[in-house]
Amino acid sequence: MSYTAVYQWVKKFGKATRPDKIVIESDSDYLKVLELQKDKSNLERIVGKQQIRIDYYETLIEMIKEHYKEDMEKKFLKKSNIHEWGVVRCIIA
Repeated sequence: MSYTAVYQWVKKFGKATRPDKIVIESDSDYLKVLELQKDKSNLERIVGKQQIRIDYYETLIEMIKEHYKEDMEKKFLKKSNIHEWGVVRCIIA
């Protein structure tokens, strides 16, 4: 009987489950992963704050439009202030 046949039989009829994968890494790798995870969470927090700030300014612009009945973006933003991607460089001087 070959080893292959035995392994196939055990795989098919055996009740024992395969053990979980064991990852062996050095302490420096572990510390590097922890540091990268910390950096990632910090960057996600910063992006979240920036998104809140953007939402605030967009809401503020909408409120100003409604109050003054004018399109403030057209009035104060010039074509030179907008990148080719549509991103505003400078709104407030």
